[in-house]
Amino acid sequence: METDDFGQYLTKQLHNKQMNRAQLSKQTGINPSTISRIITGKRQPTLQHLQQLAFALERPLPELLRYLEPQPSSPSLPHAIHEIMDQLTAVYPIDKDDFKVKVEDKLISLQQDQDEVRHRQMILQEFPKKIQTLQGDGPYISQFHDFFARFKNREGTKKQVTFIGLALLYFVIPVDVIPDYIFPIGYIDDVIAMNIVVNWLNKE
Repeated sequence: METDDFGQYLTKQLHNKQMNRAQLSKQTGINPSTISRIITGKRQPTLQHLQQLAFALERPLPELLRYLEPQPSSPSLPHAIHEIMDQLTAVYPIDKDDFKVKVEDKLISLQQDQDEVRHRQMILQEFPKKIQTLQGDGPYISQFHDFFARFKNREGTKKQVTFIGLALLYFVIPVDVIPDYIFPIGYIDDVIAMNIVVNWLNKE
């Protein structure tokens, strides 16, 4: 989505929090003129801005990113996710280039489990609960909803449904590469897992 959509999103969140731009500036430390330029679409927010805004508005960082990133069908990971992965290397003892491999390895290990009945039951039961915790919209949430509908109705070839199921299973399992409770990056690997599966599907 474009930056003006992000401005509309911020305006809505300010309204929901009953907060004005001056109060947002005070809580985030972002200059009031910078906030105004971001809202009006005259300036692109930096990753630091997004983190500060997410904290002040009590929203998950990936929700803000969804209003700035391209659709997940892109063959490469979104640029902002790469920026966050750069920050991960300063917090977690993992190599940035190895991070995507770790997520892909987790997907493959889930595939090798081959307990399709249990996995399907888990996805159908847990996905609605998990998606509700995000309380947002945007291309990534839309993609997860699309995946869930296709999986539930078994739309596509068996291999395609299996791939989609892996992305959904990764999304709902309680233990993934980055625990979801780690603010503000807990859902980044879920998005990365979805991008990996989208690339797998594009090769089919």
